[in-house]
Amino acid sequence: MDRETKEYTLPAGCDCGKIVMRELTNRDQMEASMWADKNIESALRGNLLAENMQEMHEAIRLSIVEVDGEKVGADGVPFKALDEYSMRTMRALRAYFSDLNGVDEDDIKKSIAGAVIR
Repeated sequence: MDRETKEYTLPAGCDCGKIVMRELTNRDQMEASMWADKNIESALRGNLLAENMQEMHEAIRLSIVEVDGEKVGADGVPFKALDEYSMRTMRALRAYFSDLNGVDEDDIKKSIAGAVIR
């Protein structure tokens, strides 16, 4: 399966100008979960919301392949600078991640409407 990649231009005031993200596979999501488990603070462990937020953060990190024209993550080490990005930038990245990895609601409705009862 070829994974889709997209280049996004971030709004003014963000930590970078352009970012390229790739669609993740289920295996990538499992890796993000492992990184999240490794990186979450012990005080937050067991807090489902905190764990889910950390997992999303790690999935976004794995999705990033280029920042302002510079390749990242190619050495197998996820993009560590993400931890220092502002909330403004993170909100934009979450939206881009959802655009790239989500399913359009209309497509889901069409799929459900076209389901065959067996």
